Amino acid sequence: MTISEDATDKICLEETWRPKRKTFKADLITDQKRLVRGEQLLAARTALRVRDEQHHREWRVLMLPGESPAEEVGAIRGLMPKAFIVAADRVESSLLAAAAVGVDEIVQVDLEAFEKRGVHYRPPAKIWALGKFDLILMDLCSNVNATMRRLFRIYFEKALTPNGVMVFNFSYGRDVAEVFIALVKRYPETLPLIPDTVRGRLLYLFGGYGAIRSVMTYRGAAMPMCSVLLQRGSWTGGQYSYVACEPGDFELAVTCPDPAIMYACPAERIEALRRTNGALKAAWTRKLKGLTDVKFCPWCGLETENEFWLNPIQGSSSRQR
Repeated sequence: MTISEDATDKICLEETWRPKRKTFKADLITDQKRLVRGEQLLAARTALRVRDEQHHREWRVLMLPGESPAEEVGAIRGLMPKAFIVAADRVESSLLAAAAVGVDEIVQVDLEAFEKRGVHYRPPAKIWALGKFDLILMDLCSNVNATMRRLFRIYFEKALTPNGVMVFNFSYGRDVAEVFIALVKRYPETLPLIPDTVRGRLLYLFGGYGAIRSVMTYRGAAMPMCSVLLQRGSWTGGQYSYVACEPGDFELAVTCPDPAIMYACPAERIEALRRTNGALKAAWTRKLKGLTDVKFCPWCGLETENEFWLNPIQGSSSRQR
C-alpha cells in the first residue's frame, strides 16, 4: 500500500503551521505512559538485539527530553547500559535537566529547523553532524499535522541507521477528524486491527511506510496519546501489535501478586533468582563502599574468596597435586 502525498506536502516549511510546545512536570506523567514507555523500549531493545546479534552495544540514542527526563533516561540506562544518549531540544531548561540526570551529550537546536539540499530536506546541521542513530525517541505532545508528518519522514529516512528503530508519540482528538476519516475510507484494509479514530492518523503520518511494528494507545496528562514503534528497512507485512492501555494495567504489571502466573515462570525459579540477585547486589554494594575486597566467580557471579574459583587452571592443578 502506498498513499500518495496530498497538497499539504507542497506547503513550504517556512509557511507550515508550527504546533505550540507544551511541557509536563514529572507529577503529571501518567502510569499508563510509564507502562507504554517501558514496553516500547523493551521492544526497541529486542529489535536492535536481533539486528546486531548482541545483547548490548553502544547504541546511539536521540531523545527529546522535555522538562522531566529523569524517568526516561533511567529506563534507557537500565535496558541499554552501554547506550550513548543525546538529548536535543530548543529549550535550555530541558537540556539542563537532561544533563543533570546523566545524558552523554546535549544539543540546543530546533528539531524542526530542517536544512534544504536541492529539493530534499535533512535534519538541522547540529544533528546531522552527530551522525546517525540506532534509536530515536520522538515524544511529542502536539496533534497530528503536516509539520509532524514531515518531522517523522525526515528523521526516519535521514537520521536512522539501517534497521534502526523510532518510537513516535503524538496526541489525538483535537484535530480535523474529517481528514483522517477520508483516509480510512480510502484504505479500508490497511491496519485493520486498529480503531478508525487512530488508524486514520497513522495512515496520515506513516502512510507508505510498512515498518510499523507496535502501536499502543494510552491516556496522557491532558489528552489521549498514541505511541508507534517503527523499524527502518523492515517490512512487517501486516505483522504488528496493537494494545489499548486500560486503567489498572500499570499496577497489574508492577504489583502482580503471583509473578509465576503473570510471566509463566515456576515459583521456585523466581525465588532462586531473587536470592541470587540479592546476593549479587549486596556484594556489589560492599565492593563499592570499599568495605571488603570482594571477588566474584566468573561463571555464576557470586562472591567468593576461594582462589580455585578465581583461577580454574591453578585450582585444577592444586587439586591434582
